[in-house]
Amino acid sequence: MRSKKIILHVLLAAFVFTLAFSLQAQDEKKGLTGNFQFGYRMVDTEGALTKYKEDFNLEKGIRLFNLNLHYTPINNLDKLFDSLDLNVYNFGGDPFESFGLSVQKTGLYKFKYDRKKSTYFYDDQTTADGALYDHHTFDFIRYIDSGYLTVNVNKFVNLYLNYDQYTKEGESVTTFDINRVEFEFDKPIKEKSRTISVGADFHIKRYSVLLESKKSKFTNENSLFLPGIAGGEEGAHYPSSLDYFVINQPYDLETDTFTLKFSANPFNNLLISGSGQWNTQDMNLNFSEGAIGTDYLGYNFENSYQGNGSFERKFNLLEADLTYLLLNKLAIVGAVRYNEFEQSGSMTIGSSTESQNIGYDTIAIEGGLQFSLSSKFAITGGYRWEER
Repeated sequence: MRSKKIILHVLLAAFVFTLAFSLQAQDEKKGLTGNFQFGYRMVDTEGALTKYKEDFNLEKGIRLFNLNLHYTPINNLDKLFDSLDLNVYNFGGDPFESFGLSVQKTGLYKFKYDRKKSTYFYDDQTTADGALYDHHTFDFIRYIDSGYLTVNVNKFVNLYLNYDQYTKEGESVTTFDINRVEFEFDKPIKEKSRTISVGADFHIKRYSVLLESKKSKFTNENSLFLPGIAGGEEGAHYPSSLDYFVINQPYDLETDTFTLKFSANPFNNLLISGSGQWNTQDMNLNFSEGAIGTDYLGYNFENSYQGNGSFERKFNLLEADLTYLLLNKLAIVGAVRYNEFEQSGSMTIGSSTESQNIGYDTIAIEGGLQFSLSSKFAITGGYRWEER
C-alpha cells in the first residue's frame, strides 16, 4: 500500500491575514458593541483528497471567524426590547458553522434562535489485490435549527413556543448482498424532523398548572439504486450480475402529544402533584423493489414488488402523588399511576397482507411512610399493588 502525503497550507490563515481584522466597535450613543474577525484560507493538497476531506474538510476562500454584536436600544426602541445579540462563528468553508440571535424585553418576553451546520465526509480506502476501492462512503450536511419564545402575560400566566428542526441531506454508497455477491449501491440521504410545541404555565401562590401541545413529524425518503450494471466478470466465483436494481422505502411518522402537569399545596402539611400525557402516532410506509440480472446459478431473473404499510399507536400516562407531613420528619406518601397502550398496523406487499393489533392497560396504587434522616437521605416503606 503506497504512502500518501498531504501538504496543507491551511495554517497560512494564522499568518496570511492575521490581518484577520479584529475590530472592536463601540458607540455609546447607539448602544452598539461588538467584535469580529475575518480572513482568507489557502488550501493546497497533494495525495489522497478523500483523506484530507475525512480529517480536515476545510475549504479555501474568505471566512468569518466570528462576529459578536450586542445592541442596547435608546430612545423609543427601548420600549420594544432591552437587548439584541447576534453571534456568528466559522462561516466560509468550515465543517462546523453556527448562528445565534436573541432579543428580549425584561419581564415581558424573550426570543432566541440558533442554527448549527455540520458537514461529514467518509471514504474508506481499502486495499484489495493491490488496488484501492471505496467500500462505503458518506458525504452529507446536517442542519439543526432551534428557537423559542417566552411571553410573560402577567405575574400569574406565562406562554411559550418552542421549535426544533433537524435536516440531513447528502449522498452515500453502501453494500447489499444479492445472490451471494455483495454489490455497491448509491444511497441518497434525505431526512427531516420537525417539532413544534405551545404551552401555558399558570401559577397562583400555592397552585400551578402547565398545559402543553406538541406536534412532531419525521420523514425519510430512504432509497438505494444501482448506478449502471455490476457483476458477471470473467473468473468471478459466482456468475451473479445486476443490470438494474432499485429499492424505495419512504416513510413518515407523525406524533401528537398533549401534556398536563399540576401541583397543589392547599396548606403547609399537604402536597398534591400529578401529570397526564396523551400521545398518538401515525406512520405510513411505501415500498417498491425492482431487479433484473443473473443469479448465482447462472439463470436470468426479473423481480418487481410493491406495497405499503401503516400503523397507529396510542399511549396515555396518568399519575398523581400525595405527601402529607405527620411530624417534622415523618410523612404519609401515596401515588396512583395508570398506563394505556394500543397499537394496530398492517403491511401489504403484492396481494399479501399482514396485520397486528396489541394493547394493554396498567394501573398501580402505592402507599407508605417516609422518614427523613437528613436533607439528603430518607427511608420509605409501604405497599404497592399493580394490575395489567
